[in-house]
Amino acid sequence: MPCPVALSACISIWLAVHGYQPAQREAVVRQLWTESRLQPCVVVPGGAYLAQWTGPRLRRVKAQFGPGCPSWNKQLEMIDWELRNEPDFQAFWSAKSGQEFKVLRVTFGRGERWRGQSG
Repeated sequence: MPCPVALSACISIWLAVHGYQPAQREAVVRQLWTESRLQPCVVVPGGAYLAQWTGPRLRRVKAQFGPGCPSWNKQLEMIDWELRNEPDFQAFWSAKSGQEFKVLRVTFGRGERWRGQSG
């Protein structure tokens, strides 16, 4: 398993190649650090991995990539797909400067709807 520092750099490069702005890249890496300490195959009691997939999201990951832990880049493919296609995560793309992580944490991380909280 790659060390978190190296994986952080790899994730940031992957995100840059896929069109994420610097603040968005930082938010995604920070979210993944918060959820898994950047250990791609850490498994919590619910069976979650890097992005702490649970419930229907975990089922979608398993349907897409099969049993077992997908590689970190496969998990990023799913994160990217969700951020671009799931209505609940669209606030991430229009987040005010400096709010990217907060929006991502509330929507992607906690599964709550972004209500434009300030600060």
